[in-house]
Amino acid sequence: MVKKVCVTGATGFLAVPLIKLCVAKGCKVYAVVRPASVNINRLEGLKNVFIVECEMQDYNLLADKVHDNIDMFFHLSWEGIRGKHRDDEALQYKNYSNSITVLKEAIKLNTKVFVGVGSQAEYGSILGEMQESMEVNPDTEYGRFKCMLCDDGQKISEQNNIRFIWGRIFSAYGIHDTPGSLISSCIEKMRKNEAIELLQGEQDWNYIYVADVAEALWRLGIKQEAKGIFNVASKDNRKLKDYIMELKEILGSESCLKYEALDRHDALRGIRPNIDKLVSTLEWLPGTSFKAGILRCMEGINIANEND
Repeated sequence: MVKKVCVTGATGFLAVPLIKLCVAKGCKVYAVVRPASVNINRLEGLKNVFIVECEMQDYNLLADKVHDNIDMFFHLSWEGIRGKHRDDEALQYKNYSNSITVLKEAIKLNTKVFVGVGSQAEYGSILGEMQESMEVNPDTEYGRFKCMLCDDGQKISEQNNIRFIWGRIFSAYGIHDTPGSLISSCIEKMRKNEAIELLQGEQDWNYIYVADVAEALWRLGIKQEAKGIFNVASKDNRKLKDYIMELKEILGSESCLKYEALDRHDALRGIRPNIDKLVSTLEWLPGTSFKAGILRCMEGINIANEND
């Protein structure tokens, strides 16, 4: 039975619903945050959550700071996941190095299960379904160092009798999402009925609600048979343009959607994840529809506006 967990990047977009789920399951949670984190309020009021302040470059101190036996360790912290930072080799190497340090600290804490977070960026630009068994071909430094961490993390874990889970997460959305993400920016403009210029539309895409991602990671962590790489996505593969049209319909927006033509190269940059391995291993399917997820986002936005 999982009684104690540790989560890095604990005030982040994915970490908050994951921590809430762990608390609901009766776990004691060590939440690793940066000192003076501006988002620490996201964890306020949660029972059995113990804040551990630690800069990423000081992760070698984690075992001393936590000073407990940890059943399951979720490593979610990573800098530079968007924009030009994705090709900053020095920054992405630092993320990799810090992550290896986290795993070594988890070993000192007698961790039984280590859950790391990967990305669709590991696959690179491919046509067709993305499956865990296929050869990866990342075309960003972000994707390259995520792949390296996956490989080295599995080796270190096997050497130390730790069950290693690597969740390759596709396009998640939800409360606390990055303001510049496509869903967040579209919601902001659609609420004001502003025109939206979109460079993409014909690519295959897949959105998954962030709470479903959190539940998938939890379920993988407690499933003894689960090990290795798993695509974490929904079953809802469709054109990106269809998602945006549904979003407009859900919000009752009058925004004008302006799409630009794509060349062949850009058109290949879509995503079509295969989640058969996730579903068969867990005997579970991410269940939040796109509409239900967007409505929950709107509830969060309305509550935030009321508190301002």
